[in-house]
Amino acid sequence: MDNSKAKEKLQEFRASTKELRDKEEENKFGLDIFEIEPVQYHELAFVERELKQLNEIWTVKEQWDGEWDAWKAVSFYDLKMDDMDDRAVEFQE
Repeated sequence: MDNSKAKEKLQEFRASTKELRDKEEENKFGLDIFEIEPVQYHELAFVERELKQLNEIWTVKEQWDGEWDAWKAVSFYDLKMDDMDDRAVEFQE
């Protein structure tokens, strides 16, 4: 999957989770009237955390792809290995 498709899918899932959170907020008002405790949607919180992590992963991949493309355009003799090593360590961390 390429970066743009992944980002698009993540955006769709974020929109879906936002819709569910909005509905949850709407329902709280009705539940408050009858003094009913609102249901905690732990699965939704889990999905939101996972989406955040996936977004971070795809962002790093996108940055790495940019670096890789830049390195491919440089002549082999002009490559600075120390800089490449430093950059690779940054991505690994």
